[in-house]
Amino acid sequence: MNNIYIVISANGVGGTEKRMIGLWLFLIKKDVPVFLIISATLFETVIQIEEFQEINKYFNRIKLINFPNNKIRRLLVYLQLMWQSKKSIFHFSIFHPIFFYSNKVIYTLPTNSMSHYSLIGKVYIYLSILLAHKVDILDPKLYQKFKKIFWFKKNNIFLTSNSFVFFREIKRIPINERKDAFTFLGRFSKEKQVIRFVSSIEAVYKYFIEIHSLRPIFNIFGHGNLTGEIDIIIKKIDPIIKIDKKFSLNPIQELSNTKIYFSLQKHSNYPSKSLLEALFSGCLIIATDCGDTKLIANPDFSVYVPENFNQIDLIKAIKFLYALPAEERDRRSKAAVEFVKFNFSIERMSEYYLTLYKNK
Repeated sequence: MNNIYIVISANGVGGTEKRMIGLWLFLIKKDVPVFLIISATLFETVIQIEEFQEINKYFNRIKLINFPNNKIRRLLVYLQLMWQSKKSIFHFSIFHPIFFYSNKVIYTLPTNSMSHYSLIGKVYIYLSILLAHKVDILDPKLYQKFKKIFWFKKNNIFLTSNSFVFFREIKRIPINERKDAFTFLGRFSKEKQVIRFVSSIEAVYKYFIEIHSLRPIFNIFGHGNLTGEIDIIIKKIDPIIKIDKKFSLNPIQELSNTKIYFSLQKHSNYPSKSLLEALFSGCLIIATDCGDTKLIANPDFSVYVPENFNQIDLIKAIKFLYALPAEERDRRSKAAVEFVKFNFSIERMSEYYLTLYKNK
């Protein structure tokens, strides 16, 4: 097989970056000639994440870019590599930076909605799809949409098989023995509706302390451009309410003692990497009922709130879960773990990508 270069342009860690780095790491262990091109900034963060602690063992398969914010210099690196490695495959994620068609380029569109992109961003994505030899699309609806728009290359547009979680031994505290911890984990962006969630914290807390004498703990784990706005809201909340806000390098460890996980995206929660981590950790799930959410937040173990939820919707959903018999909460927690193991394995995802890499 020809060499494969997986290129990640982002400087921060989110679900897309975890998927691509996890794929690279898994394929190396399968003796696939795969290399990773990432910024030095991203590398410094990734080596601190528990599931990627092996990354230094394969440093000879990594090319670091030391000027992550200079698009022109980044482009020159890619062009030089493509020229030197004429038979190699280049797998770009989010944005395809090459301004000409190449039969060695695979482009992954990892989003489940186009609404949060600017006009320029949308144009960039359309050009990326046009200029790539093969296109890999994560969201089923966007997959159908772009197959219709780019009908002349529909046979080279593919639907990603699945996201994944590394299945490893973790200590899951039984759901009924966990702290009353309510957790949001994800990028701090409008799409994730983190501001709407944080703005509901005080009302949710006061309801449960007054009606049920319950003192929930709120975890806000993530990073992003809404950090400052979140900090302002938290400062205005009654200080008696315990709120832990940080970027978590080891989310599964945090989630293994979380009782309820909130996946509150607009448009769709499929296939959120953070939601998969919560399911694998055995959390009870509250998710927005939109898009293809039920493909991952299965009705067998999930509770739903409207896409434009308010604090009353959250209170009703939480109240429903606490009203369930203990054995039903335990069943839901275990069902979530088994669902992820059956449907979202790295083995299945890697076979899909190997097929893309091998077939012309």
